[in-house]
Amino acid sequence: KASRPASRVNAKPMDLDVIIEDVAHAIATTQDHYKCIMFTDLESSTEYKRSMGHTKGYMRNRLFCDICERAVERYNGQVVKKLGDGVLVVFERAIDAVMASMLIKSSLATGRKKLKKIVGPMNFRIGITCGYVKEIPGQEQDFIGHAMDKGARIESQALRNQILIDEIVYGLIHTKIRDY
Repeated sequence: KASRPASRVNAKPMDLDVIIEDVAHAIATTQDHYKCIMFTDLESSTEYKRSMGHTKGYMRNRLFCDICERAVERYNGQVVKKLGDGVLVVFERAIDAVMASMLIKSSLATGRKKLKKIVGPMNFRIGITCGYVKEIPGQEQDFIGHAMDKGARIESQALRNQILIDEIVYGLIHTKIRDY
């Protein structure tokens, strides 16, 4: 039996006023939280999938995200979202974000030959900032705010295999990082 065209569906339209009111209330009643934000990205994942196939591309992305997640766990971060070829993470402390990113970098560098045999090169970019964000209530954890946007922009400006931090993070960690 063929399905009916979308134009013939007799579904009652959603009440957008209710949805708008719910969203506005959720945002208005949510407190700001100061967090450190880290974005990671695996370079050239789309091109890799085109040339090597989706199965191998998925494996490559999954390996990278798992490496990131384990480093984040070790330094008390929380993965908010998997972005396909990267992760969005929040931390309470800037030093933890930086240490997790350094663990990701060193793990990839140490395993570079082994990973290259399995899935080819795994070049990455990481961006870190700190700032106020709002946690959006819902089934899945999510955050909004200027710091989220800034973290994504910083990651996009990083060079291949670079961890890029902004002046806020530098100010919070520069005296501590000398110990590592």
